Amino acid sequence: MRVYSYGGVVIWKDKILICHPTNRSGKVTLESMYWRLPKGGKSDDESPEEAAIREVFEETGVKCEIISLIGNTTPYKTTKNKRRVTKVAVFYEMQPVTITKFIPNREMDEIKWVTFNELPNYLVEREYDIVRQCFEQKKKGFW
Repeated sequence: MRVYSYGGVVIWKDKILICHPTNRSGKVTLESMYWRLPKGGKSDDESPEEAAIREVFEETGVKCEIISLIGNTTPYKTTKNKRRVTKVAVFYEMQPVTITKFIPNREMDEIKWVTFNELPNYLVEREYDIVRQCFEQKKKGFW
């Protein structure tokens, strides 16, 4: 089974928005060890773009607009509802419209704005590759 999620590479003042998942289980897992780009599932009545904007806002409190489609991660294995699935995450370059004070929520316990050079310390490789692809596409020259 293939599952899709939609999210954003949010860039503001030469920094990228990342978030840290809330560890509800209390167990140390790969997900609890790494930060990630904001992303999530799509409901039946929304487009991929609407889902990406909504997920970024729900997880971080940052309202964004889409600049362009970046692409997707290579498929990877994960668990959803206690079943092994193949997941693909589709990402859009975004810029913030409104930035509010972050309030920890059931999905994320912290957000952070980091430079491109700091990203390898936080993100798994497939998400770091998406940010790099975004910067290469836009030739922003942050590194």
